[in-house]
Amino acid sequence: MKFKKILAFTLAEVLITMTIVGAIAAMTIPTLINKRVQTERSAKLRKFYSRMTNAIDLMGMNGQSFKYMNAPSSSSAIYDWYIANVDRYMGHKYLDNRRIYFADGSFLSFNSATDCNMISEGSGGGANDRCIYSLYDTNGMKLPNIYGADRYVFLFCFSPTVRQKYLGNSDTFFGAFSKSVSSTTTDVQMRALCNNSGNNCRAVCTKWLQINNWEYPENYPFK
Repeated sequence: MKFKKILAFTLAEVLITMTIVGAIAAMTIPTLINKRVQTERSAKLRKFYSRMTNAIDLMGMNGQSFKYMNAPSSSSAIYDWYIANVDRYMGHKYLDNRRIYFADGSFLSFNSATDCNMISEGSGGGANDRCIYSLYDTNGMKLPNIYGADRYVFLFCFSPTVRQKYLGNSDTFFGAFSKSVSSTTTDVQMRALCNNSGNNCRAVCTKWLQINNWEYPENYPFK
């Protein structure tokens, strides 16, 4: 009687293969997850910026041009100012604890940090020489809740002087903080500005992403 030889892997070979596959998965899966998260954040930022820009255009078409709008008199009045003037054109899914939630789970809020709620040029400027910081959180109250990672700063600026200074254009009412950025600012310099936690709630991170069409550069510091 002849016995047919059966080819098979040994237990050692199987274990070695599983170890290799596990090591590859451990290296690639976090990268894939981070890429998916960044893709979702990019899409939400792009959508939010587009919708807000359109809302401001609609305000102007309906006789509420920002060029003739008064700034809120204090930080505590910012939320009410937004609801009364911008929200009717921007819309929301629901309001909770002075946060404006949108259908995709993101929200907009104001006065989220004592050092990031309003820029004022001081007593020497006019009453409208100020900008409002707004916080846009791409995933609501889910972690990590870190500026530059899932939270981004946008500005509303009320006079040509501060619009030119902080948004880089005297005709731009809403946008990303541009004071420290110029056409010659390199990616290395942008990364340093974005990574600085003391730099206006990392507001430059938003500008960096805007320059890149809301896509994350390879050397972006927050994954």
